Amino acid sequence: MTEHFVFFDIDNCLYSASTSISKLMMHKIRQYFMDLGFPTEEAEELHSSYYRQYGLAIRGLVKHHEIDPLDFNAKCDASLPLEDLLKPDPSIRQLLLDIDRSKVRVWAATNAYIT
Repeated sequence: MTEHFVFFDIDNCLYSASTSISKLMMHKIRQYFMDLGFPTEEAEELHSSYYRQYGLAIRGLVKHHEIDPLDFNAKCDASLPLEDLLKPDPSIRQLLLDIDRSKVRVWAATNAYIT
């Protein structure tokens, strides 16, 4: 039996880029680097470098600076005021409701605790 899965990249896909969530996240990540003691310019360079090299800044931070990924998550991802930035979108809601779950599995997961 073949199983089918539906994955969504939620960043600027299930919500509008006009929410500026990506910009706010970038600011929080760079602030995290600066809170570790990196000057602004070096924080920006390392953030960009780790993002390019590892796909996520947190991977570089864990690998090279042994940070606690749960602390990073609390200060970056979990600290975003999503309840203020996102509003219900009936068309996205209907899109998700229309997925025939008898034919596909829909998964949501995080790897923040292991990266």
